[in-house]
Amino acid sequence: MIEIERRSGGRISPNPGTLYRALDRLVQEGLLTSAVRSAEGESGRVFSLSPLGRAVAAAEAARLSDQLLAARSLRLFKRGGA
Repeated sequence: MIEIERRSGGRISPNPGTLYRALDRLVQEGLLTSAVRSAEGESGRVFSLSPLGRAVAAAEAARLSDQLLAARSLRLFKRGGA
């Protein structure tokens, strides 16, 4: 949750229940793997992209790249910002 807030510049502050339900669903769908981590007296779960999750993320990145190219060709979006 802290990393999501950091990466979004504080714009996104996920609810723990919502976040963990979503993570559990992604594990069930085979897009993430989950492992228990224990360090410095703290324990928690660590989530990683599975091979399938990596392939789905790459396909989505390619799709978004194509959309961005289309927007630029229509002069809807300029390099470096809107």
